[in-house]
Amino acid sequence: MDDPQTETWEDDKFWTFLHEFHDVLALDKPIAKARHLGVAIDHAVAVIGIDHVGIASDFNHSGGLADWNDVGQSLNMTAELIHRGYAESDIAKLWGENFLRIWQRIQGMAA
Repeated sequence: MDDPQTETWEDDKFWTFLHEFHDVLALDKPIAKARHLGVAIDHAVAVIGIDHVGIASDFNHSGGLADWNDVGQSLNMTAELIHRGYAESDIAKLWGENFLRIWQRIQGMAA
């Protein structure tokens, strides 16, 4: 959406393009699962630490995973984190506490 080549397009043209792009990539038929995202989360935590990693959905359609296809399946990601041995406090950080901490710091700096 922020691409200089598309930012001046009319809404109809952009949304037609976006729909066709999703069709080509078969984004409505994801093959990755929560366990795959779990591998990526483990790697990020190992590299930069639990205090600097976060996960989120797009609120409407989830995380785009085969087993996290809508917001009602968000628990599948939490279950994957539990399965991987993450403590409740670390899961809370991943699901939003890290974001809130940084956001509060930025707001404090802006004030």
